[in-house]
Amino acid sequence: MNFLSVNIRGLGSEVKGTWIRKLSNANEIGFIMLQETQFASLEGMDLGRFWGKGCFEFDWVGATGRSGGLLSIWDPKRFSVSRIEKHHFYLCIHGTLKDDGKAFPVVNVYAPQKLRDKRALWAELESIIFQNHSFWVVGGDFNCVRERSERRNSKFNAQVSNEFNEFIDNVDLQEFVLRGRKFTFMSGNKCNRIDCIFVSWNFLNEWTNAEYRALAREESDHCPLVLKIEARNFGPKPFRLFNSWLSRADLHEVVTKALSGFDETGHQTCYCCTSLRESKFRLSSGIRSGRLRIVQRRSI
Repeated sequence: MNFLSVNIRGLGSEVKGTWIRKLSNANEIGFIMLQETQFASLEGMDLGRFWGKGCFEFDWVGATGRSGGLLSIWDPKRFSVSRIEKHHFYLCIHGTLKDDGKAFPVVNVYAPQKLRDKRALWAELESIIFQNHSFWVVGGDFNCVRERSERRNSKFNAQVSNEFNEFIDNVDLQEFVLRGRKFTFMSGNKCNRIDCIFVSWNFLNEWTNAEYRALAREESDHCPLVLKIEARNFGPKPFRLFNSWLSRADLHEVVTKALSGFDETGHQTCYCCTSLRESKFRLSSGIRSGRLRIVQRRSI
């Protein structure tokens, strides 16, 4: 299951729904975490515009005035929910992956600005994460950075960062190497990396090749974060040889002409690769040779 986390800065705009839906479809997202919905209640709101086609389930935490608000949306075909924990600053969805039964608590976080409120939030999260050894995913807007280099043209508070790092160490959360962009929030000339997706140590070991990327800002001043553990791109499609080709008398002639039709020099390995590539091109391009016609078929 792939994850998307975005500080959306308000759900009201129709264009934001289109934006999130396109991101979700393009990255095959199974779980969406949205922060700063800025709505005290989502009753009666059409949340399908954020998901698109297919069934979905969701839960939310209301904003206080125009501040905060959380929304989590997930695919019930891939994720089965067992219980939900709500707090003003986080929304924890406990569930399991349907394909393998792995326990997956997913915590959507919008951290407060004040240090004393952050301390209370870190303590609350510690208490729930310590409860079990599931595959934890903790993502959202943490409103603080881990080190000085994650801020540019804005004030760095060492005490806030130290306590944030202490919380992360206490619960043994990890973060994959972020690709795409160094900063996730830009306002004027100020740049910060306050948005993150953390995972537990067992998650990191289970999906060592996961892709973690910050995407381009479009309808928010925060970059969307994508964590992909489902790899759909398996590289170039292999050349398919149909057994029926082997029964044709002129197959040998087609391959021989393909190999003799070019002049390649260099290392033997390079020559072999080039020869195979040339044969593949000739065969898959529908070359006629006598009675033999090889037609490229569509791979499914």
